Amino acid sequence: MIKKIVKTITLKTITFSRASKIARQFSLFALLPLLLVGGCSTLRAPSLPTTTNPQTQQVLQQQLQQLAQLKQWQAKGKLKITVDGEPNSAAFNWQQFNQNYSINFFGPFGYGSSWLRRTSKGITLESPEHPTQSATSPEQLLQETVGWQAPISELQFWLKGQPSPHAILDEITANTDGAVTLLRQQGWTIELSRHQQVGKYWLPTRLVAKRTGINVLIVLKEWSVQ
Repeated sequence: MIKKIVKTITLKTITFSRASKIARQFSLFALLPLLLVGGCSTLRAPSLPTTTNPQTQQVLQQQLQQLAQLKQWQAKGKLKITVDGEPNSAAFNWQQFNQNYSINFFGPFGYGSSWLRRTSKGITLESPEHPTQSATSPEQLLQETVGWQAPISELQFWLKGQPSPHAILDEITANTDGAVTLLRQQGWTIELSRHQQVGKYWLPTRLVAKRTGINVLIVLKEWSVQ
């Protein structure tokens, strides 16, 4: 069982924090399951100051609920990963099917056209120019084959503007439409911008994820949802 703790929630200019000295407090029990959907969790309810803008909080809650239900989607765009000043880039076509995915990478990133897939049989990297490789995680597989350090397990959620249910959520910020603009998880700072409405969802078209020594830039050209 993984303990999940929501440490900070920032809405517009309002910051919810454990360290707050504001006297009026309440627990957002309704919001926590939406942030942690998909994981086996033992919840420790935080004490949070009362928001002066309940409408914004409500819109965020609705958006997170909708994103948790979005399990089949496709996104096309470009990816650039810079590690210690060394950039690598590729175009991609990401197709998500519940917990499984197929990501077609193509472009000058040193491995040729390839497919990173997660299925019920495991995680593989396939390419016409190389033997099929497999590993226990997509991060390990990309690191061993192309030298990338890309948080694929979390990106399948972050791309939508949804916190990963498999990691502690340190901070979340949303705009007045309920679209998430910033996340902090697992030492990563994720900035999401240029949202567009696709059906009932507000989805980002630009993502920047930063961690010590690593910078991931994703520009999304096309979204489709089911």
